Amino acid sequence: MIDSILVNTPVSSPLHPQANLPLLKGYLSANGFRSRIIDTNILFFHWFLGEKDFRLTMEEAYDNPLKILSFY
Repeated sequence: MIDSILVNTPVSSPLHPQANLPLLKGYLSANGFRSRIIDTNILFFHWFLGEKDFRLTMEEAYDNPLKILSFY
């Protein structure tokens, strides 16, 4: 049985992951609680981007990380 479900809400920027819930889950696990994380970011960005073609190479992302925002 799971003691808690932790839901990560969509963020304003996809440029960096959030570590808050994995850290909280680790703390809860260390103290005997079972929990599950639901990350809604991927669902949000699929909905938000819709049918837009998302083409950005890793090299382009490393050279100019803010270029990802041009898809919005």
